Amino acid sequence: MFGGLFSKKTRKLEQKLCAQKDQGRKSSAVNIKNTDINFLGDLDGAINGIEFVRLEIAKVLANFPTVMNAWFSKIQYAEEERIRLALIIDSQNFSKEMGHSIALRCSEIVSIDIVPSINISTAQFAKIKSNSKALYCKENKLLEIPILVERGGNKDMPEDWKQGIQLYYVAESEIDLALHRAAAEAQIQKFQMVCVFEDKILQLDPKVWWDEYVMERFAKERSLFPSQEDIEVLVKTGGLVRGICMQWDNYDSNKSFQ
Repeated sequence: MFGGLFSKKTRKLEQKLCAQKDQGRKSSAVNIKNTDINFLGDLDGAINGIEFVRLEIAKVLANFPTVMNAWFSKIQYAEEERIRLALIIDSQNFSKEMGHSIALRCSEIVSIDIVPSINISTAQFAKIKSNSKALYCKENKLLEIPILVERGGNKDMPEDWKQGIQLYYVAESEIDLALHRAAAEAQIQKFQMVCVFEDKILQLDPKVWWDEYVMERFAKERSLFPSQEDIEVLVKTGGLVRGICMQWDNYDSNKSFQ
């Protein structure tokens, strides 16, 4: 049966990203020649840090309705040895003023260079899209994935719990991909995974996330859940967020995680 619950809000950047915000350096909108820059692939680093950056940058771009999509890429300028982080933006009517405005807002999140797609070659843009995950995906669904877990190496689960049901909310186009991501997150938490609880994965309507899901099922714990705005951005960007973990002590623990 259900017992207590626990949850810790994820710190905004639990580990360092490959390209952190530099002391004293602001994000900038750049004008480049095709030969001035080498694109080196997508973000890497701590999963939770990447999810945070994608979510917060998407909130910034929501203020610019002409932005159609965007891609992160590590970059290296011809005259530099260091690796930087860039946001390549595909937008209608991109202007210098728009680039500087986006850069200013992004500088509060991470040090990043803003590169409009119109400033790079078709071949470079194709390489970026093949090597980096697009910020927006229209096919994403919001899925609730409850995984039955045992403590394993996790240090947050209360000592008197035999098992818990850890909820994950994953925005993904396919259930199998979402399940794989939830399982990977459980491994990061060092849980011993048992199975998907009752073999049920629910598709939620992100438009009524707060009123019809959080407030109806978890009103007392609402401070532990993403806001309506955050969940809608999370769905657009293919994000993942941990939910609460609920105590469970009445289940056949012989079932194995598939």
